[in-house]
Amino acid sequence: MFLFAVSLVTVFCFQSGTTVMKGTKDPGDRVSLDLRSGLTSALGNELQYSFKLTVSTTDFTITNTKVIDLEGLKKNLPVIAVDAVDEYPPTFTDKIYRINIPENTNIGSTVFHISKYVSDEDVTTGQQFSYSIQETGTSTPYFLCNPGSGDITLLKALEYDGHNPLRRFNIILKVEETDGNFFDGSSMLVVTVTNVEDVPPYFVYPNCPPPCMAPLYAAITTLTYRGTITLNPYNFRSGDSEGFGTNRLYFISQGNNYNMFTVDQTSGVLSQTKSVNGVNASESEFRLIVKVQKENHPDLSAIAVVVIRVKERLQNATTFGSYSTINQGVTPTNAESESGPNLIIPLIIMSLIAIAASVAFILMFFMYKRKLNNAIGSDKPKQSEMVNGTAGSSDLPNNNTLNTVFSSKPPTWDTLPSA
Repeated sequence: MFLFAVSLVTVFCFQSGTTVMKGTKDPGDRVSLDLRSGLTSALGNELQYSFKLTVSTTDFTITNTKVIDLEGLKKNLPVIAVDAVDEYPPTFTDKIYRINIPENTNIGSTVFHISKYVSDEDVTTGQQFSYSIQETGTSTPYFLCNPGSGDITLLKALEYDGHNPLRRFNIILKVEETDGNFFDGSSMLVVTVTNVEDVPPYFVYPNCPPPCMAPLYAAITTLTYRGTITLNPYNFRSGDSEGFGTNRLYFISQGNNYNMFTVDQTSGVLSQTKSVNGVNASESEFRLIVKVQKENHPDLSAIAVVVIRVKERLQNATTFGSYSTINQGVTPTNAESESGPNLIIPLIIMSLIAIAASVAFILMFFMYKRKLNNAIGSDKPKQSEMVNGTAGSSDLPNNNTLNTVFSSKPPTWDTLPSA
């Protein structure tokens, strides 16, 4: 409803038929001429017939019908009352909205306010709207809308990395009047998930897909060695599944009790700055925990285990994991070592000797069995003698002889007969 107060001071000298006010309106709007409260009955009657309201479809005109005597009217003025009709639906200011939210946004955070982008051309006051959303392309909802305020909050954790992450959401926005006219409007909200550096780096290690958890490296030093340490299977390498290009730094986080070792933060090269004898260390091996982390992100890191054994004390070294023998070919510069290839050759030779011994044992066993069969066969009577009945009991081996033959223990290397 519009209220217009018209001062009559500007029209008291006008003659009858003078236009006091002209205005426009929307089709369907009602315009009426009313009097301000507080007028006496006599003054009200006088003013009631002093103005004429003419209304058309899109405009209205107020004219005076006679010269108005303002004596006694004082500040009592006529008022025009316009009653508005709810004829327009609520609308969005744009057809589509786009926002970016980081993948680490907390659940429950408000990401969008629908009410800020809704307007209604109707001029009625106290309009009530109901808001709702509809996600497309998702099996489970990630967002929640408050129907009263129009606030959209995050319902489920987002993920930019990982397996088949959802990085974009299309959400239909809806607004509806609640006064019974069922006017509504809709728009689209496109939510893009942005990447956040939240994945730690990893050590590159053979036959261990990233991220490889605490891989094991081995090396050998001597009592007097100082210099670069060569690691097996190879020196530190690291990777990063995210594409931010952040520098990766290396640190020795545990085990460097004598401060014998250092690692270059940028390259990851491990060095021994003090000899074992120089620090009077009695250990036969040293175990270090080396960490690689993203620069300015100490919480994003990975670790590796390094075992460095002292060559002169290998007999005292304990076994660890798959490195039960020193066969890694790990050699610090200028230090002696027992390399992998040098140990593989003796192992091959020993295997061939074992195979040859097995073959010889089998051959000797068959030869022994053949001799035994021949010895038994010579004591049997000939078939012709059996047929003619000439075979005597003295020609057959007695029970004692058979028992002796078949109760013999299995032959050994010392008792096998010669060929």
